[in-house]
Amino acid sequence: MIRDVVEAIGLIAAPATLLTALGFYFGWKRTQTYAVYFGIDNSMLGFSIQEYLLRSSTSVYTVVLGLVLLCLLVLGAHRLILHGQRLPRGRLAVRAATAALTAFAVLALLIWADAPLNRSAGRVPAIAQAGFAAGVALLGGAALLLARRRIGGRRRCGPADRERILRGRRILRAGVVTVTSVSALLVLDALAVAGDTPVRTSPLLTRDTALSCGVALLVYCGLLGRQEWRAGHPARAAVQAPLWLRTLSVVLVALLVAVGVFAATDEYAEHVGTREARLTAARLEGRRGVVVYADKDPVFPPGVRCTALKGKRVAFRYRCEGLRLLVRTGKGVLVLPATWSRDDGIDAGDRVIELREDKSMRLEFTPGESDLFLIPR
Repeated sequence: MIRDVVEAIGLIAAPATLLTALGFYFGWKRTQTYAVYFGIDNSMLGFSIQEYLLRSSTSVYTVVLGLVLLCLLVLGAHRLILHGQRLPRGRLAVRAATAALTAFAVLALLIWADAPLNRSAGRVPAIAQAGFAAGVALLGGAALLLARRRIGGRRRCGPADRERILRGRRILRAGVVTVTSVSALLVLDALAVAGDTPVRTSPLLTRDTALSCGVALLVYCGLLGRQEWRAGHPARAAVQAPLWLRTLSVVLVALLVAVGVFAATDEYAEHVGTREARLTAARLEGRRGVVVYADKDPVFPPGVRCTALKGKRVAFRYRCEGLRLLVRTGKGVLVLPATWSRDDGIDAGDRVIELREDKSMRLEFTPGESDLFLIPR
């Protein structure tokens, strides 16, 4: 009973720890990218761990949802494969599925390796490489077909001839496997040339993700092949690898998969941070305004209008407008001039200004587009 409770707690605590780590890293990376776009560092914001987690709660939902759906899909496929292995005619389907998964794993590894065969050939077109693979398959198939006819064998033959025929068939089988593997590798390498583009442009796919998926699928296909081989050799079914070797293999594969998940999270967080920063810059005029009252002229960048206030009973001598709120920090606020833009390059007016309210300065905030509500007609 106690053991079951401990295992249940472990099953719950491990995903919770992973989600917390993903949420914190996503919030930090997203905020860092957002801050760098405006020319400041993340350390100036002074956010806490809780704030990073809260800032990532909406966007990390996509990553978590994708992971959960992928895990459910993998578990369902694994159950189908296990059920197919028990059926007499299902073993052929399981072999076909294993071959397809192996091909997909090799494709992922070739994408990670940046299509090494195509790169070594001088970046030839993918269609030309696929045509060359088809030529290799045709010529190799024709040669193997001729060899099969010669190996043939007579109906009545002696032990020496029978041994020669069996040896020739083994060589022929090895030739078929070699020609098929080489042709498939050339085709997959040609597909990796075209598949490399979406990996580099998609926010959820990276080279590290392709490596993790490829290695995990290869290990899984190897286990399926080992089970199939042990089913055909009952005498060797009791032979197992040492426990420490199996445990180490599981840990290494899990670490590699975790690296792929964090790489995808890093890429997606950077994509979200850059998109939000560009959206902020595009809608800067409609953001919440900041009005500054100061005893002395603050000397703001061009585009900020400062008016001298006259009168004996005024509390401050200057009133400055034309600033937009970027973000609040623990020490003050970071503001931008309303004319801030990166479209015309970076000049003296494209600065982030930190304001701290004290006795010599007072800040007032005007509502922005997101703060205004529609009055029903």
